[in-house]
Amino acid sequence: MEDAVKNLEKTAIAKDTVFYTISQFFSQGIGVITSIIIRNALGPLYMGIWSALKVILDYAQYTGLGITSAVYCEIPYLRGAGKYTEIEEIKNVSFSFNLIVSLVVGGILFLCPFFLGNKYPHYVLTGLRVLAIIVILTFFNNLMISILRADKKFITISKTLMLNAILTIVFAAFVVSKYRLYGMYLTIPAVLFIASVFMMASEKMTFRIYFNRAHLSRLMKIGIPLFLSGIFYTIYITVDKIMVIKMLGARELGYYSLAILMTGVIESFPRLFNIVLFPRVQEKYGEDQSYETVIKYVDKPTKLVFFAGIIFLGHIYFMISGLVPVLMPKYVPGIVSAKIVLCGFLMFVLSMSSENFILTVRKQVYQIPMLLAATIVSFLINFYFIKCGFGIMGVALGTSLGYILYFFIETYFAIRHFWARNEIFAFYKAIMIPYFYVLIALWGIEKCFVGKSGIGIMISQMLLYALFSAPLFFFGSGRSAVREIGRLLRSDYKTIKR
Repeated sequence: MEDAVKNLEKTAIAKDTVFYTISQFFSQGIGVITSIIIRNALGPLYMGIWSALKVILDYAQYTGLGITSAVYCEIPYLRGAGKYTEIEEIKNVSFSFNLIVSLVVGGILFLCPFFLGNKYPHYVLTGLRVLAIIVILTFFNNLMISILRADKKFITISKTLMLNAILTIVFAAFVVSKYRLYGMYLTIPAVLFIASVFMMASEKMTFRIYFNRAHLSRLMKIGIPLFLSGIFYTIYITVDKIMVIKMLGARELGYYSLAILMTGVIESFPRLFNIVLFPRVQEKYGEDQSYETVIKYVDKPTKLVFFAGIIFLGHIYFMISGLVPVLMPKYVPGIVSAKIVLCGFLMFVLSMSSENFILTVRKQVYQIPMLLAATIVSFLINFYFIKCGFGIMGVALGTSLGYILYFFIETYFAIRHFWARNEIFAFYKAIMIPYFYVLIALWGIEKCFVGKSGIGIMISQMLLYALFSAPLFFFGSGRSAVREIGRLLRSDYKTIKR
């Protein structure tokens, strides 16, 4: 009986993973094309303005005090503990709280242009007003996605992702291309609204105004540490963008947005993989409150993501220099910085499994000093390199070093709960030796083709990288990661057939 339950759970994970993976890759593929259309339509200056507005949106979302994230953590935990009657109440309390907060924040943003006067161009002031609408829709959209994730409704989420991708590329092709920045102001609210209606209709989701002091207090105990760590996380991932726009200008941020695009591509697989696992880990931990339950969700996923990331890293690395001059010629000045950020970002995504462990055992408050340390390091190195005249390449290097530091800090905090020093050393050794080997391979291959460019050169570089990275999988730890990926794919294939 127990084996049958485990097999059903594995089948469910495989089913969720395959559909979520397909939707993510579909969305990412469409998203890359959409990003090219948008960047070519806006140009570096307007793209820099839009990137700056998105930074404001990132910070505005954290005014919800982490309640939405707390719902994502609490619902599967309550389900694992068998407290089903509280789940619907938690959903309505979070909806009521988010509604009030989003209206207040949206109202402030809408009124800001009246106080700023003529200090900024009209298209920036208009953007702030539109941002007010986007904030309200984003709060509601994020809450529904968190509830769907907590309820393991990954099929609906997958459909929503694909709908978003299709709508965005249609709007980009016909609206943004014609109206440029104002086209973006129309596109984002429209896509968010349609996606919200689709999710509500698909799952027959309903909400009502409901307040319960005990439920809200419990959500805040979980949410406020998430809120604080979320603020520091946002500072951490946006400090490079803020420094670029403040010290180098909007146009340079437009060039640097190429790095932002590439990190979004490489982040997709580990992010979706951990999203699918998280509610299940929470349920298991809710049942027995044991660290032993969640150990396996740190070690194997981290190594799997690393060796899967190696496969993609080199190919994306060489695709940047091969395709950007053809598809986005205006963004050629951002190629080197994108490559540098990409190399460091591979290490950053490895911390996601450790983050799942920290959230599961309710120690998210400890993420704050970890994020603060990585942010300070990134800021100081970025500031130094900018003052030395290295521009966005210096920012990219400082940011990459910050990513690597964060990987070491967060993973160490997680694995020290259940491993001895020699096991921790073996864990880092299994990752860092292949990592430096890959960096040397990338540098050496690029040196072989100095001064040469074109699609043919790109293909040659990718083939050479495949040759140099092969030993990692045939003679190293990558072989076990490949087996894990293969086992997942076979399970996914059987699920699709059923």
